[in-house]
This record gives sequence, C-alpha cells and structure tokens, in this order.
Amino acid sequence: MKRPSDRYVQVVEWSDEDKSYAGRAPGLMLGGVHGRNERKVFDELCQAIDEWVEVEQREHLSMAAERQGLSLNQYGQRLLTNR
Repeated sequence: MKRPSDRYVQVVEWSDEDKSYAGRAPGLMLGGVHGRNERKVFDELCQAIDEWVEVEQREHLSMAAERQGLSLNQYGQRLLTNR
C-alpha cells in the first residue's frame, strides 16, 4: 500500500549554510526536517508528510485556506462564489 507521502514532491538537499541536509515538501507544508543523515531526513520527511495529510483530512478546510494565505471565512466565500 502506498503512503500518502508518495503523492507529494519531496526534496532533500545539502545546506552548506547549516552543514546538514534539509528536507521539505514544496506546496504542501511550511518548514521541514533537518539532519546530518540524508536517509534519516528523507524518512522523517515522509513521516511528517503522512502526518500532515492525516491532519489535513480531519481539518480539510482550515488547512486548505491556510495554504492559500486566506482566513477560513475568505476561503469559504471563495468556494461558494466559484460554485
């Protein structure tokens, strides 16, 4: 069975500034994970994405609004206007 994280872009890259790997999921969540072991960073990133998706499924509207930089009221109005 595929994990939810399999559906999202996962980027793990070396940061010269931080002297560690940084993992992120562009377009899905802000922030990411950091560490010195590339594989561990990737595994932690996948786990973070899976957890993020689980929360989003529970709180769909508020997280969708947040990703678009809108309040929940603004997002709801946009959804109703575009029907």
